[in-house]
Amino acid sequence: IKANLDNLRAQIIEHLETFRSDTQTEPTFKNFANHHGYDAHEILGQNRTWSELKSAARLQEAPTDPDLARLSAALIKVANFSGRQGIARLKTVLEYLRARNTTQALVAAGDSALAIHYQLWGKTGTLLGVATIEESFQKLAANPACISDCIEILDLVDDRTRILSLQDDTPFEIHANYTNSDIQSLMGATSMTSPGQQGVGVLHFKDHKAYALLVTFQKAENEFSPSTMYADYPISLDRIHWESQSNTTQVSTTGKNLIQHVERGYRILIFAREKKKQNGFTLPFTYLGQANHISHESDRPIKMVWQLNHAMPAEMFENCRKGG
Repeated sequence: IKANLDNLRAQIIEHLETFRSDTQTEPTFKNFANHHGYDAHEILGQNRTWSELKSAARLQEAPTDPDLARLSAALIKVANFSGRQGIARLKTVLEYLRARNTTQALVAAGDSALAIHYQLWGKTGTLLGVATIEESFQKLAANPACISDCIEILDLVDDRTRILSLQDDTPFEIHANYTNSDIQSLMGATSMTSPGQQGVGVLHFKDHKAYALLVTFQKAENEFSPSTMYADYPISLDRIHWESQSNTTQVSTTGKNLIQHVERGYRILIFAREKKKQNGFTLPFTYLGQANHISHESDRPIKMVWQLNHAMPAEMFENCRKGG
């Protein structure tokens, strides 16, 4: 694996060195990936930022961003974006930050400002030494190479996404990708001092009367404990079998809220992914939309069947259906 990664890194740099002469086009992230058929993660999985790869190919000076190492992980997160509205919003914010216009960046971010903070920094403001979103954005603006890299990656992501920008009465786009922190930030459950609920597959948003169920269909034994190897799988394109947390009973508050969610005024939001990791990267969840209770049985865990308001992507169903 290490040898293959070293070979790929050398190949990418060689292709970058001759890209202008070979293609008569600029070596942007989008142009480069599309011409050579690279996946964004193949380019970014080299322990170097896009700017550092271009520098190694002698296309530009070495980046001197003060937070280059910390923000390198943000490039992978940006590459996982798929919702057109989210892509457009983040790109606008980054364009303003590149111009050092923090005020307009905050306006463009709107209610998504905290989510953008976590998407790019991945940590609380406390750990970064900043107290406000404005300070966070000012710190981002001091990293022009990383900002430019993110903008170029978003150009490719926007070019390749198949999401149609369909939205329900939540902050999420149907079939777009979101991390745990994205979900909590967009639902107002994070702050500059707290990243929200950690390490759980059921997120309860009391103020919104909503539960977000985070589902991983294909579970590897080395990634999940025996108590969290739940039997979660698609039954059809618009139905899934899901198991609650191992200590949840039907008579508990959570159990009643889930089973009687319509009567109690709760919304059930389903986020799913095929597996937890791929090529060493943690995968985001795909928002499948809201769901309604069909049936339930047993305790600790409760085995439930949910009806999705929107059919899941056919590829996800084929890859994850039981016995498939």
